Amino acid sequence: MVTGLRQIWRRYHKTSSIGPKFKNFEEIRKYVETPRWSVTEFLEQGSGVTSRSLPSTSIIERLLRLSGLPVQNIEEYREILGKQLMFLDKLETLDVCKEIDPKHARLMVRENKALGYEELMQLAQDQHQDEKLGETSGSWEGVKFANESKQGFYVLHEALMKRQ
Repeated sequence: MVTGLRQIWRRYHKTSSIGPKFKNFEEIRKYVETPRWSVTEFLEQGSGVTSRSLPSTSIIERLLRLSGLPVQNIEEYREILGKQLMFLDKLETLDVCKEIDPKHARLMVRENKALGYEELMQLAQDQHQDEKLGETSGSWEGVKFANESKQGFYVLHEALMKRQ
């Protein structure tokens, strides 16, 4: 058993590598000069949140009430929110390459062209319901039971999903 584990360890130990080897001193210098940071570094630096940078208890109470959460552990929430705000402040201080188009600053490139009225109407006509997704024909006709309209809006008196 031990020899089997030792062989596996040797196999992976010898083949593991972090990256390609540096070929010259210039590559090392370029690697060292490239700024690197991690989220944990920022959070560790922000662990000493001062009471001045913390949001007030009234703000925390209001946020808890607005979100429907119980107004408890206010000091704990103040600490958490203070760390998050400090992290966002530090993110704003980072140097960002100004040449990058914000449309391309994501995993999938966005190159959307404007959709015209005719194209929109054609897409609406060509749209079909996909039974694989559970969409059945005639299952959603929102204004089917609307007999009257008022100021350009349909008035519904019956359930939208009523079956006939």
